[in-house]
Amino acid sequence: MKARLLPLLCVYSTVALAAADFYISPAGNDGWSGRLAEPNAARSDGPFATITRARDAVRSLKRDGLRKDLLIQIREDVYTLTSPLVFTSEDSGTVDHSITYAAYPGEHPVISGGRELRGWKPGQRGRWTLDTSTVPAFRQLFIDGQRRPRARTPNEGFFRIEKSFADDRNRFQYSSEDIRSWDNLQDVELVLFYDWEIARSTLARVEEATRLVFFAHPVGNLDDPMWGFNRFEPHQRYYLENALEFIDNPGEWYRDRRSGLLTYFAMRGGGEDMASARTVAAVTQQLLLVRGTLDKPVRNLRFNGLRFEYAAFPLPEGGYAGIQAGHYASRGPQWSILPAAIYLEAAIGCRIENCRILRLGASGIGLRRGCRENVIAGNEIADTGGNGIQIGEPAGEKQDEAANPNPANPAVIVRGNVVSNNRIHHTGQEYFGAVGIWIGFAQDTLVEHNLLHDLPYTGISVGWDWGSRPTPCRGNHIEYNHIHHVLGQLSDGGGIYTLGWQPGTVLRGNLIHDTDRLHGRADQNGIFFDQGSKGYLVEENIIFRTPGGGPIRFNLNEQSWHTFRNNYFGVLPDDPRFPAEKARSAGCRPCGSVYPVP
Repeated sequence: MKARLLPLLCVYSTVALAAADFYISPAGNDGWSGRLAEPNAARSDGPFATITRARDAVRSLKRDGLRKDLLIQIREDVYTLTSPLVFTSEDSGTVDHSITYAAYPGEHPVISGGRELRGWKPGQRGRWTLDTSTVPAFRQLFIDGQRRPRARTPNEGFFRIEKSFADDRNRFQYSSEDIRSWDNLQDVELVLFYDWEIARSTLARVEEATRLVFFAHPVGNLDDPMWGFNRFEPHQRYYLENALEFIDNPGEWYRDRRSGLLTYFAMRGGGEDMASARTVAAVTQQLLLVRGTLDKPVRNLRFNGLRFEYAAFPLPEGGYAGIQAGHYASRGPQWSILPAAIYLEAAIGCRIENCRILRLGASGIGLRRGCRENVIAGNEIADTGGNGIQIGEPAGEKQDEAANPNPANPAVIVRGNVVSNNRIHHTGQEYFGAVGIWIGFAQDTLVEHNLLHDLPYTGISVGWDWGSRPTPCRGNHIEYNHIHHVLGQLSDGGGIYTLGWQPGTVLRGNLIHDTDRLHGRADQNGIFFDQGSKGYLVEENIIFRTPGGGPIRFNLNEQSWHTFRNNYFGVLPDDPRFPAEKARSAGCRPCGSVYPVP
């Protein structure tokens, strides 16, 4: 497999020691040459001030051809975006030469889609207020780098639907005292739980006399009746969020959509000093877009040692009808996928390395149509609203040739990409059905030596067809990953989850343990071979402590459809038979941390 030949060692130290072709700095000026790391004594020349100016300088430099590798170093600062950084075929490297945007040695530049908020006023009982009427609408708020939850009720656990009405998706009856005709009722949002997904929808009105609640849009995926109220379990679970009346726990907040007044209950029992705290609202939806075309792909473009933070994602107009793994519908049968803050399309041989991708409204990194032989290595991806990494095409987007099981143009197929040595944790903070790493219609993907933990649903999901027909999904290798403390909110998943016929796919040497207890009806397992899964080699995997289900589960496929060799299921670390040396081989290497088996 060609992707396995790509070097997987961290390269930041090599990049950092080289002299840069251009520099970017908060002390810079876009009218200067960009050739100096600092302003000269006369302040007549020095670094650029913005990344886009450096990008344009690179375009000019390479007009007559790229004769060497180029390096652009970014000095430490927060580079705030109002729209994403966009790199196209004009910004491409070549097969022989790369273009790298990297952190200056020893510094930590941040590319941010956030808006810093100032001017808090203290109120009663630890509540602070802030006028945000001039700030674009937001639903992700962070204080001193910590995500703060929108006010919700109940604070812990769930309410239960008392009664639903046939195929009516617009209303249900609630239990006494659970819902009221609160002020600004149209701001209030339902969060409804299924086994492996959630729905989000805003309220329209409440009839307290009959205990009926009505929604602004039908709730759940309208293309399938199983998503109706109470179909997954009797008296389905839900909670409500985003009302001033719900603020009763430190850390909760509410923004009045009409007036823009933000109210926050300070941490430490109200003792948090908001006058000195750094408050950031995520307002820009994507941070970095690398967009080539099939006939002019972006090649050999690299990003190294950067921090990408604070990307927004608003609730879709028709609500969020979760389907699976960050895919959703909104007022119709068409599926969408949560957008990635860093998105690559028609990119070949590009690399995202040693970056931190944090505090996002939707997903982290996405590779789609025509992406080949790219490397995502040595990154931390955390605190996302959706998936950590998503690779390939979703079958639900039937109008897209890349999602066709037999595309006429093979160039659209996502193939030969590498995901190695990343730490992915606390993803799916808003859309709990999201996963750590999702692989859809993609082939020859190598996912190796990653650490995934503290996730609300599945760790790694591979495959996206509910049947046995041939698709581009084949030859994927999921090897030596350490996956633990997953399935924390939902069920019917696994440390690793598979779908469909995938000839040549290998699950090898993965360490999976401590899946959470049962949430909902369905089991949660170490590895879940779901509908149509067929043709996998499963060897030397270590699975233990799966209290919500067994180590392995098959649904609409059979064990005999796969090859099993030398796996260790249910053997605990204190058992003499436990393969400790094999367990130590799983997880991140060689980029730094060692994660022992607990």
